[in-house]
Amino acid sequence: MAIRKLKARGIGRFELLSWLNEFLETDYTKIEHLADGIAYCQVFDVVFPGKVALHLVNFHATYEPEFERNFGILKKAFDACQVRKEIPMKKLVRGIFHEHFDFLNWIHDYVHRNCPDAARGYHAYARREEILSAQPKADVNVNLVPRFSMRNGLFQSAGPSFPDAISTESHDDHTIENSTSNNNDAPPPVRSMTDAQVAIASLRNALHAKSTTKRPSLRSAKKPLEPAPWSGPLQRLNIALEAELHGRIQILDNDRRDIASLLAERNELYECLRDIDNALRTDDTDIGAILSAPLPPWPLATTELEA
Repeated sequence: MAIRKLKARGIGRFELLSWLNEFLETDYTKIEHLADGIAYCQVFDVVFPGKVALHLVNFHATYEPEFERNFGILKKAFDACQVRKEIPMKKLVRGIFHEHFDFLNWIHDYVHRNCPDAARGYHAYARREEILSAQPKADVNVNLVPRFSMRNGLFQSAGPSFPDAISTESHDDHTIENSTSNNNDAPPPVRSMTDAQVAIASLRNALHAKSTTKRPSLRSAKKPLEPAPWSGPLQRLNIALEAELHGRIQILDNDRRDIASLLAERNELYECLRDIDNALRTDDTDIGAILSAPLPPWPLATTELEA
């Protein structure tokens, strides 16, 4: 039933979740996780700025009463903006897949029909961080934190992506041997680094400075150590390998997510086939009961006997 609905509408759950994660800078992996109502509230905070009391939304909601309060905030925003859409609150709070799929599909159509460029200039992740900074600290809601931020504590707001970083670093690696053979005293070439690479480099420098202050040597006190001629190429190679590692981790996470989604879809298909099988079996038993039932006497024969 659910698969037929998805195919009939031309858009599936994966496309909807991908659109929502890109729209709100989130990391939702299942539609059922939208039961907390946080994402729905922030979508309409984008569409109708200032109409949703986002500072009252519980971003750490874990129980159904907290979910209901978040949906109550959304309902008040609907009434204020005259949005004529019924919110099936009880079913959404319980995390029913079909209800969330229908509601998210309606939101997707509503946003694209009324305000397709609403997300321009709206930084969803920064908006949530601004509200959370004024609230008491609590456990992190992993659905609201992009994976890049979860891995390094940084958000990928600037700098090249992992494939771009890998390509630039591999290009630099090919030129390492030629640059060192031509001029060993030349400084390493200046290149752009992502926020994560800058943080890793600064952390490495801080640890190196701490280790040198703990165990100073007489030779280093008399004369500062000069950097080795191969320190620049090795540093570039290390950063390239780190970028490649993070890229492989991201690919692995995507593969795991696809596998989990395919397994869920397989289970739904199995449930549909089992329902069809049960329906066919009940039909067979009904037909057998009808065929085995005794035939009623013919009216003509009874009239002749009476005569």
